[in-house]
Amino acid sequence: EPVSVSIKKISPLKTQTAHNHEYSYFLVKTDSYDWGYAELCDGEVETFEVGYSRSNAKTRCKDLAEYRLGKLGGIGQ
Repeated sequence: EPVSVSIKKISPLKTQTAHNHEYSYFLVKTDSYDWGYAELCDGEVETFEVGYSRSNAKTRCKDLAEYRLGKLGGIGQ
């Protein structure tokens, strides 16, 4: 079921290219001071998760980026 989330801050973490698609990863802070992360593929949201501590959200986002890069094969920055 869709849920509305108000975003207070977005911080870019990483960008990588795989199979001619650009994947971007961001650390997200909500108005309720929860942290989360977002994965975008060519500017469209692929994954969005909130409800973590800042450090946990950052770790999960980096793990997702490594997983995606390993799964698709590509170049990370």
